[in-house]
Amino acid sequence: MRVRRAAWVGLVLLVVGGCAPQPHTRSAAMKQAGDALREVIDAQVADTSRRSQALQQVDRLTRELEGFGSSIEAWRGEMTRLLADYRTTRRDVDQLVGVANTNRARSRARVLDARLALAKLLTAEEWRAVAAADAKLLGDWASAESATD
Repeated sequence: MRVRRAAWVGLVLLVVGGCAPQPHTRSAAMKQAGDALREVIDAQVADTSRRSQALQQVDRLTRELEGFGSSIEAWRGEMTRLLADYRTTRRDVDQLVGVANTNRARSRARVLDARLALAKLLTAEEWRAVAAADAKLLGDWASAESATD
C-alpha cells in the first residue's frame, strides 16, 4: 500500500513538474533570457542614455540569434528534402552546406559585434552584472529545443 501511494505521489510530482512553465522553443527561451538581460541592464545602468543604447544592443543581439535559429530550421528542412531525393548530388549538398556556413559566419560576426558594442557602453562593474545574464541568454539559445512556435 505504501509503495503504491509513493508511486502515485511520484507520478503527481512528475506531472506537476512537467507542467511548470518552461520555454519549449528557442524563440520562447530567447524571449525569457532577453527579458532577464533587459531587467539587469535596467537595474544596473543608471545613465539613461547608455541604458537606452545598451537595450538597443540587446534587441540587436536577440534579433540576430532568433534569425540564426530560424535559418538553422530552414537549413534542416532543405537538407532533409535534398537527402530524401534520390537524384540529389554531392554538389547539391555541398552547395547547401556552403551557404549555411557563410550565413553562420556572418551571423557569428554580428552577434560578436553586438556583444562588444554592449560591453563598450558599460562600465566594468556594470558589465560584471550583465555578463552573467548575457551568458545565460546565449546558453538558453544554444540549449533550447529548436522547434518553431
